[in-house]
Amino acid sequence: MQVLKNLKKIAALGTGAVMLGATLTGALAADLGDYPAPFVVNGVYDDSNVFVYGNQALADDTAAMMDISSSFQFLAKTPVVSAGTTVSVTGGKTEQVPLGQGFSNSTYFDTSLQDDDVSTLFDGKINFQGTEYDTSEELQMCDVGGQKYGEPFVATSLMTDDDYKRDVFFELAKDKIKYAYRFDKTINLSSAIATNPLEIDFLGKNLKITSVATTGDSFTARVGDEFTLNAGDSVTVAGKTVTLENVGGTTAQLSVDGVSKSISIFNLIF
Repeated sequence: MQVLKNLKKIAALGTGAVMLGATLTGALAADLGDYPAPFVVNGVYDDSNVFVYGNQALADDTAAMMDISSSFQFLAKTPVVSAGTTVSVTGGKTEQVPLGQGFSNSTYFDTSLQDDDVSTLFDGKINFQGTEYDTSEELQMCDVGGQKYGEPFVATSLMTDDDYKRDVFFELAKDKIKYAYRFDKTINLSSAIATNPLEIDFLGKNLKITSVATTGDSFTARVGDEFTLNAGDSVTVAGKTVTLENVGGTTAQLSVDGVSKSISIFNLIF
């Protein structure tokens, strides 16, 4: 009886070996001379490929898998003919960034883009309380510490999300691209007040900064169009009719679409 059990075990092992051999036959049929086929054929990556490693895999094994994955990305570089449209940039900057690479380094985009890179960014002078300041706008590509990809990068399904499939995406997290308004010399922003604000054009909008927090992390500003009205005059703003009904020494009576309210100077209407 024991002999019969052993024979069954041997038969089961033999069957497993045959199945394993059948599974490997297709892969062994490909010669290294055909590499990167069948994984990359005619410059097109086969997205049915799967990279598998155990939860106790050695660091060297995981690194080797990533090297192979990266090499496939490099080899998959022949464009697929499609009816897609071309992209052109006017007044901006273009660079060819390889898949999986970050945007901001010495080879591609700078860590900051100014008006010589993007022509619509401002570079000039402003006057604040009688003093002229050289100022400029810039876009900052930030390397955020503690994140797997510290800067904006070109992503594929091999790196972050299987749902990407054959498509290419631009990935960035919070705070990786910032818009900055720079002053070339020190400016005392704490002196900005409602009657003598710091006035700048911010992303195409007129911005009047009336106060800056002592912590330097927030400020109060007036944003939007300004109108000069006499008592009885009306103006339409955002589809609403605003009427100046009366003016006092420190207050004004205003109505918005017929709803009247008295407000103090520099306060909000509603």
